[in-house]
Amino acid sequence: MREHAAEPVLRPAEPERREAEQTPDASALSPALVSHIRAGAGNAAVARMLQPATAMLSRELDLAAIAARVHEAVDGLGTDEDAVYAALGELNHDPDATAQLSRTYLATYGETLETAIRDDFSGDELARALGLLGSTNGAAPAAGTVSPATVTEAPVHPPRQLPMDLATGEAVLSGAFGDVVSITAGSIQLLQAPEFQAAYDRIYGGGQYSWAAYVVPRYGSLNGFAHDGVNYINLASAGLHTIVHEMLHNNTAADWRGVVGSRWDEGTTEVLTKEACAKIAEPAPTCYPGESPVVDEAIAQGLPRADLREAYFNGGAQSKVADWVDANCTENWAAVKGYMEANQWAAARAGLQRKP
Repeated sequence: MREHAAEPVLRPAEPERREAEQTPDASALSPALVSHIRAGAGNAAVARMLQPATAMLSRELDLAAIAARVHEAVDGLGTDEDAVYAALGELNHDPDATAQLSRTYLATYGETLETAIRDDFSGDELARALGLLGSTNGAAPAAGTVSPATVTEAPVHPPRQLPMDLATGEAVLSGAFGDVVSITAGSIQLLQAPEFQAAYDRIYGGGQYSWAAYVVPRYGSLNGFAHDGVNYINLASAGLHTIVHEMLHNNTAADWRGVVGSRWDEGTTEVLTKEACAKIAEPAPTCYPGESPVVDEAIAQGLPRADLREAYFNGGAQSKVADWVDANCTENWAAVKGYMEANQWAAARAGLQRKP
């Protein structure tokens, strides 16, 4: 089970909302664009992007059989937790399939699927089962999983140049960082604004972190959020950079966030997003105007960019980031990290100045 922050870490949405767009099919790319991507991302990345999106095709599920397997696993004395996980795992976090299964279970067995699970599960096992149904049981969004809308003065989205889909995001990241890490794409749902908000509330809408109670008063809107390996993207405001950003979060080293904290994590993710998108001239607006300049300052003061990448993807943040700050900067890592977690951006940048 993933640990959840006491409060969600979010990224601000662009002030100007575009009309909802249909995502272009990768096969419709012009020869000029393909050549442009190939130059920045490489032939293998382009080939992956042009493959049919077979993972996105609808699958025929035997919902009655899945419902029966769950019921058999929870009925009577004892519970076969693994059988429930296996059955619910076939839904692949598809909200439509989950809703259909819930209706099937209720019609067949006279109680809701969630009630059946809550009656037989508790603790981490309950959280895991509810997670497969797309629910967090009232927990907050985890650090680095939600992407609020950007706060910048200028328009942030020139006309989209590349398809906004999972394959393109993987191609962009593989072209930029394929020599450091093998990118894991995860899965994606591209949703119009009403469906996007509904998807958010299906997961977080049970309490203080619902869309109306938390997102609207604090951020206004979201570009995207990630939950349990799925990237949910708001077509009304997000860009390809949103997919790149969220996909980066799915590829961090196990020790990364624990060492650097949520704010340095977001700043670094934005720096890497801009670096990757710049290789193919894809727009990447500033979504973290406080965090990313701090990370840029560390690089300007001598933090090796290669070490930052290595720590982000493969581990070693303590030695490559924290110990570097301790050895080279006017304030130690604990102080700089503390400034960032308190949103004291100027103090954090000042603390990263080199020792005399």
